[in-house]
Amino acid sequence: MSDPVDFSNWSCPLPLRDTPNVVLGHGGGGQLSAELVENLFVPAFRNPELEALGDAALLPPQQGRLAFSTDSYVVHPLFFPGGSIGELAVARDAGVRIATGDTKVVERGRGHGCYITTAGVGVVADGIALGPDRARPGDVVLVSGTIGDHGMAVMSVREGLEFETVIESDTAPLANLVQALLAAAPGTRALRDPTRGGVASSLNEIAKSSQVGILLDERTLPVRADVHAACELLGLDPLHVAN
Repeated sequence: MSDPVDFSNWSCPLPLRDTPNVVLGHGGGGQLSAELVENLFVPAFRNPELEALGDAALLPPQQGRLAFSTDSYVVHPLFFPGGSIGELAVARDAGVRIATGDTKVVERGRGHGCYITTAGVGVVADGIALGPDRARPGDVVLVSGTIGDHGMAVMSVREGLEFETVIESDTAPLANLVQALLAAAPGTRALRDPTRGGVASSLNEIAKSSQVGILLDERTLPVRADVHAACELLGLDPLHVAN
């Protein structure tokens, strides 16, 4: 176990009016809470829906089927080679708007750090049908990058491990990649983000839902040499490492 991180001397990159640090009062729902939202979050994610500051965001009408997704981010450490918890949760490059939100501040020692939960709403174009139950015999498995980079980057910093090279996370928004994939291969049946549990867990979920078997050739798995070496050192299988 690593020692707990001391956040007492951390300061926000943008000023919080009278204090550079988030304090308990920022979670009280009063003046400090309002200042936190108006001086930090609104300027960072400015758009008409967010600036209304209502109890609920009013979104313009959309044509098509709505897709809804939610995820929570509890990565430790908050900053790791190649990214941070904020970049994992909200990436401006994805082209999404932050329409509404909420914050909670708890007593020191009870929350221990920063946790982010997001919920996303989007529109699925007509003719696109994706799901873990749609895989069929004869399909092939494609991965968008090398396996295990993110998990080993986080683990190396968390556990204080030193390797010959710095292993960096390949964290990046996938919206543009997915759009390009669906344009080139509109018959794609399933998409999965292999985070916790790794590629193996994601493929097992697809296999179970679709009632198919999935065969992998280890010689073709895209695993970087330094990630493979780090996994061997720790007795880990890259297929079970987070991406």
